[in-house]
Amino acid sequence: MGSPVCSGHRSAASNRRRPGYLGFTVVEILIVLALLSIVAITVVPQFSRAGEDAQLQTVQGDLEVFRRQIDRYREEHGGRLPAFETDSEVDFLAQLTQRTSESGTVDPTGRFGPYLIGDMPPNVFTGRRSIRVVRGTLQPPHFNGSGDHGWVYSSTTGEFRISTSSDVTDREGRPVNSL
Repeated sequence: MGSPVCSGHRSAASNRRRPGYLGFTVVEILIVLALLSIVAITVVPQFSRAGEDAQLQTVQGDLEVFRRQIDRYREEHGGRLPAFETDSEVDFLAQLTQRTSESGTVDPTGRFGPYLIGDMPPNVFTGRRSIRVVRGTLQPPHFNGSGDHGWVYSSTTGEFRISTSSDVTDREGRPVNSL
């Protein structure tokens, strides 16, 4: 007796393509291309904005840390700011990265500091680590990205900003150098 044929199984011959059928039709290819285009239009801008968002979050975090440590220095030194009334980047960095006495003098046996550990982080938009220390109030030419510094600090007011072009903005359209 022959073996019974199960109606749920197809024979190998029925799985073969029709004669003359070589692949996808032009319509099928166009539909796939249209779908891929829609996905690309939707997803690619989100990825590019994610990189900008990461840079912005880095800057905001760096600014927060520096401003908090400058305030802490001021509290512990009787209202006096780092590099008070000077334009010295060396003094500013020394007073924030080393131990200091109550008067702000760098002293390995001092009671205060260090407030920052390690190197100055780079400005993520320019790659520059240097700080322009300004005696007086900060003005747009100090932080508009035109100098060779990544950061700017007023030794008179304690204001600390990133130095970058005003064309670099956050999601609300505010210039990053005004944060």
